[in-house]
Amino acid sequence: MCIIIERKPDLTIPYDKFEASVLNNPHGYGLTFGENGKLTCIRDPKKPDPEELYRFLQEELKEQHILLHLRWNTAGKTNLRNAHPFSILERKTHGIDLRMAHNGTIHKYKPGGNSPESDTRNFVREFVRPLFARLVRGYDTAELFSDPFIQKMLSDQIPSSSVLTFLDGEGNSLRVNELGNGGKVEDGVYYSNTYSFNRQHRDKGTSVVPFHGSGTKSSTPTQTTGGTGSKFSTKHRVDPEKLLTLSDASIKQVANQPAEAELLIKELLAMAYKANKDKDIYKRAWNRLKTKMN
Repeated sequence: MCIIIERKPDLTIPYDKFEASVLNNPHGYGLTFGENGKLTCIRDPKKPDPEELYRFLQEELKEQHILLHLRWNTAGKTNLRNAHPFSILERKTHGIDLRMAHNGTIHKYKPGGNSPESDTRNFVREFVRPLFARLVRGYDTAELFSDPFIQKMLSDQIPSSSVLTFLDGEGNSLRVNELGNGGKVEDGVYYSNTYSFNRQHRDKGTSVVPFHGSGTKSSTPTQTTGGTGSKFSTKHRVDPEKLLTLSDASIKQVANQPAEAELLIKELLAMAYKANKDKDIYKRAWNRLKTKMN
């Protein structure tokens, strides 16, 4: 999956984490920032130079509230049209600019066949843009961001492992399901996941998850929204989508540890619940997993 970084003015993104995130998500980037109702948006389907982009963010944009998206392509072509953040509202039409970035895969909006469009682009066009274009007629974006019903409407459209982040031209921001992909705020900077900090994250053969008791140190569990326990993917710093294709070795490790198996099953059930129209995808994966664990 991708990573979203939201940084407010005068805060610092550690370079080692930033560089690893760029290397792990090389399919283009998008950046937005601004004030007085207007946002500037820079997007490129090519991998940025980490040093050059970092210098731009930490020096020239030091006093700006920024929203950065580094892409790992899971659907559609790697092109400018599919680069985040996407335009939701336009100042000329709606009185303010609004942009949105997404981390994850929204399966029910994922295009079929050889479509060049990404799931996020479909989601923006079919749901997010029409929603905000209607609601902004009676409310400003700050009011919409603070409305729990709006947040629920958006949350209901995405899987449990997806994150949405919005930024408007006045510096107001909204995160939907901000901890769902292992998101975390460190020293005031928000990261939609932390596995992108691992330089070996994309290496082949890393689908074996290091569980407690396997001789490999595990990360500290992170509490998730709406529950008292940790998510399996967050606790073990694994991309949630990889839970559907765990190796036999990983399955065996989980099966031998009831507490870990319970966490895994709960997260898979939550993913299935969120899938809505794409339930068959999760049903097949769930049946494969049950067969292995039995």
